[in-house]
Amino acid sequence: YEDNLHQGFKYVIKDQQFYDANAKYYFPTIVGDKQDEKKLLSLSIENEGDEMIALAPKNYYIHTFKCNQLTDVIKLKGVNLRQNSICKQDVIDNIVNGKITQGTNMRLGQLADQLQEGQLSKTYCMSKLIQTKNALTGIQTKMIVLKNSQNCVPFIYGLTADSYIDLVELKHMASQLTRSPIVIST
Repeated sequence: YEDNLHQGFKYVIKDQQFYDANAKYYFPTIVGDKQDEKKLLSLSIENEGDEMIALAPKNYYIHTFKCNQLTDVIKLKGVNLRQNSICKQDVIDNIVNGKITQGTNMRLGQLADQLQEGQLSKTYCMSKLIQTKNALTGIQTKMIVLKNSQNCVPFIYGLTADSYIDLVELKHMASQLTRSPIVIST
């Protein structure tokens, strides 16, 4: 298990000497200190495992090996996992059935009352703020995946994948135009 997990890039490296000389600039060192986390344009390992389901960036399930035991890690951006019971089956249901899972975040906050005439200081009131949001939606809001399932374009509000002309379709349309004669009449 450990050998498969930590094989790295050993099967895709073409020039081992170049890799050995330059890997220290982009990959974390064996020490794994804070300096490795702060390297500009470098790679860092957040989680690693043998099974991963990713719905979007920072939104995934991974089956990993931590503290000498197998564990499941679920990462959801913007949702407190300690307050919500979201499991692997919820992620699978989202992919297979399109089921949207709700999550609730609760926090304490202070609200200041308006300063009235004659008061010297504001009065504060502690309140419990509860926010409900969609934890698992399967929707990517940073990009749109085109019909060919390979190309992505930036997300622009109001546009869908059909709004973009696929490059393959564009080449096909261009070849059709060059085959047919163009007649210009005045």
